[in-house]
Amino acid sequence: AAAGLSLLKLPRGMFSQVLAVTSIDNFAKHREGVKTIMRLPLFESLEPTQRKTLARSMKLLRFAPGDHLCTQGAPGDTFFVIIEGSCKVTTIEETGVDRERARLTVDDYFGEVAFFEKVVRTMNVVAEEDVACMAITRARFNKYFYGVGQQLIAASAMRRVREADYFQDLIMRKMGSRKETAQLEEF
Repeated sequence: AAAGLSLLKLPRGMFSQVLAVTSIDNFAKHREGVKTIMRLPLFESLEPTQRKTLARSMKLLRFAPGDHLCTQGAPGDTFFVIIEGSCKVTTIEETGVDRERARLTVDDYFGEVAFFEKVVRTMNVVAEEDVACMAITRARFNKYFYGVGQQLIAASAMRRVREADYFQDLIMRKMGSRKETAQLEEF
């Protein structure tokens, strides 16, 4: 017998129940994840059959509070979509301070830049509560969609630029209305 090895004994019925509940829960959560992937703007340039293939090829991963989904400086070979829970995004600055940059929740995705550009992670993503993600590795993605990555990263970049422009315009309009209000108050 190997030292430090423990054996857990479960009655067959209890083992079957645990296995069935886990499998049904994972199956249902994976189906929910497939639906999420099908409607993500990042993949709107793919044909519906391609989106379905992508969604079905992704794996369901679960994380506990405090787990690191991505670590700054680590290889970025997996892309994630959150289907349950929330995460915080942090960076470790040169001073060693861990600074929060954003929060991610259901339907948010991350890791696409490192995933498609083949660079290391630039941020940490840490589960704040129980988190379920759909995930795919670069190798698995390339098996089905070799060459499509640049198209998707360009679409993602354009969408984020449009969002940034929208919010900048909104802020400028708000600031403009404050100036008008201040001018009226002075009058």
